[in-house]
Amino acid sequence: MRRLIIFLLLCPFLVTCHSQMNAPVRGEFAYQSNGLMYPDTTMRKLSHMVDSLNLRFKSCDNSQQFFSCPQGKVYVIRFASSVDTMASLRKDMNADLDFSSFISRYRKYVVKIDTAQTLIKIKGAMGSDYYLIGGPFKGYDEDYTFGDTSSERSGHWTWSYSAKDEYQKKNEIEARYLPAALVQHRIPAIYANYIQYVDCMIDTTAKIFQENPFKDRKTVSKISSVDKLNEYLNSKMHLKRENSKDSLFLDYAVDYISDDKYAYAREYLAKDTVFKKLVSDAVDSCIFYGAGSPSLEVLAGQFISKEKSLEIMRHRRVMGRCSQDPAPRLHARDIALMAAETNSWNIFLRAHLDIMNDRFERASDGSYAYGMRKTYLKELEMLNLDIVDLMIGLSLRAGNTAENHYTGTIWRLGWALTESKDSSLFEQKTKQLLQDNQLDEFNRGLMFLLYRTYVYSLPDREKANRKIEALKKDVSHYPIFIQSAIKKLRPRSSKEKRELL
Repeated sequence: MRRLIIFLLLCPFLVTCHSQMNAPVRGEFAYQSNGLMYPDTTMRKLSHMVDSLNLRFKSCDNSQQFFSCPQGKVYVIRFASSVDTMASLRKDMNADLDFSSFISRYRKYVVKIDTAQTLIKIKGAMGSDYYLIGGPFKGYDEDYTFGDTSSERSGHWTWSYSAKDEYQKKNEIEARYLPAALVQHRIPAIYANYIQYVDCMIDTTAKIFQENPFKDRKTVSKISSVDKLNEYLNSKMHLKRENSKDSLFLDYAVDYISDDKYAYAREYLAKDTVFKKLVSDAVDSCIFYGAGSPSLEVLAGQFISKEKSLEIMRHRRVMGRCSQDPAPRLHARDIALMAAETNSWNIFLRAHLDIMNDRFERASDGSYAYGMRKTYLKELEMLNLDIVDLMIGLSLRAGNTAENHYTGTIWRLGWALTESKDSSLFEQKTKQLLQDNQLDEFNRGLMFLLYRTYVYSLPDREKANRKIEALKKDVSHYPIFIQSAIKKLRPRSSKEKRELL
């Protein structure tokens, strides 16, 4: 029982440990002699791949046209009454009474009107759509009031009603009014090239994780071939339980394929054909059932092939146990490293960008982790990628991109750009983009958020404030909706608080 209690107490710490041989860390990842996540040999392999891709991009057909996401102005109105259920309001909204007449008739119920926001229709996975509402200063959030194509008609009201109760003192209506139908704009070729550069670097047909042949997943502990492999290692290493009466409880040294077992296998079982067959059977079963472990992935790379190691990694999805658990990022790092070793560029870049964007099934990164986390832009920059074009391309949105087109998280990309050697080029290109009236409002709003995050994430507070002041000084060069966002910018305080967008 004592051993069980100790094991349970250690669980939160064990999950953050990693079976592969890590050197002293830079942040949470292995620190190589080159100061990067990946060793020099891996970086050289990746650089050759990037050179080929850059040449391919220069020679490929750049004639594809991209169109903006459908978008348009939306009026956001809140009505409230402590006595009236506002049935007449709802009836007139269902009848699509025009906005001016409606507001004139029901002015006494109006709590707030905002006519400066934009509604954007976003193409979701599996053909589903969703809507964003917002602007370039506060950003764009999903709006659940919209949900069907009829909501996009010009002059149409969409609303939700909530009656007063013990928690809400008034009857309330949250309404949206579209003064005009949503429209799409052609994205100018100069900016479409940024989007196409992303697709050239990141194959839209590639996916990190593969589907498992077996419909239902199994855990490693339920797979008999893994048990046989573990029992073989136990017998070779003469490992037994200290007390047979405790057989109902876990004994880490005996029941798990630990680092010690891997080290033993590497040293003593390299020519053991029985062991190699057991490893192969266990790995194939894990791929079939969507299971695995870091130790099994290392064994696959050592005793079968690096390609098989990558395969089992891509069938195992890692969910962190809490926001402090780095396991999802560590797994993505291992996939990126093995993908690089096996010349799988598309898998490498997606995995690395997932780390940069914290793109996991559950966000694994909290604000308290900023001191440890890095943006991991340097690794990409040293591969001779056109970093500024890539970051802008990852930030822009189009309504007709491929289903698996990779998009970045704006505030993370802005933060990453503070580490770029080409940050001045980024500033120049972003300001040009913001001033170009041929580009749709949504994309210019995203570019403002990208630039704003970049400025507020600069390590040098005085430098950041000079850039904010310069932006305000040139405010007249920008369109009205960007001007209003620029005017709201405030100097960075001495507290160095990071802006999250």
